[in-house]
Amino acid sequence: MSLSNLSISTKLRLVLVLVTLALTIISAVDLINLRATMLDDRKNTLLNVVEMANSTLTHYQKQSQTGTLSDDDARAQALASLNNQRYAGDNYVFVLKPDTTIVSHPVQPSLNGKTGRNIKDPNAVALFVELAKAAGQRDGIYVDYMWNKPGKNGLFPKLSY
Repeated sequence: MSLSNLSISTKLRLVLVLVTLALTIISAVDLINLRATMLDDRKNTLLNVVEMANSTLTHYQKQSQTGTLSDDDARAQALASLNNQRYAGDNYVFVLKPDTTIVSHPVQPSLNGKTGRNIKDPNAVALFVELAKAAGQRDGIYVDYMWNKPGKNGLFPKLSY
């Protein structure tokens, strides 16, 4: 069967199907690219937030080193400052030691001082262990996990640096 044997209406329908298929493929590729771009933007935002948190900690460390504040006061004020910071709505910064001890978690203060070694998300990701490993890397690593959001029920995908 050749195209010359098809009626004009069948040929038009075929063209319409091909155009629809092409637009669907283009849209799918664009959505994939958009998701990748949004994830890259999220990663850049996280990197900037971590750098700002480090700047805050450095400021209080210098206050301690110059004697303006005692070590204990500098630590307390640094943690209080970080606990009050929010970005992009209700996102926050928490502080974790390399041994997975949670120094400060502004949303779940009941975790403060506890080890995160045995805390896992529903996908069996030992998130605090993975975060401690990531923090030990020279350029940092992003960690995906499931965790609750402030004021919302359920677990949600999270990304930390």
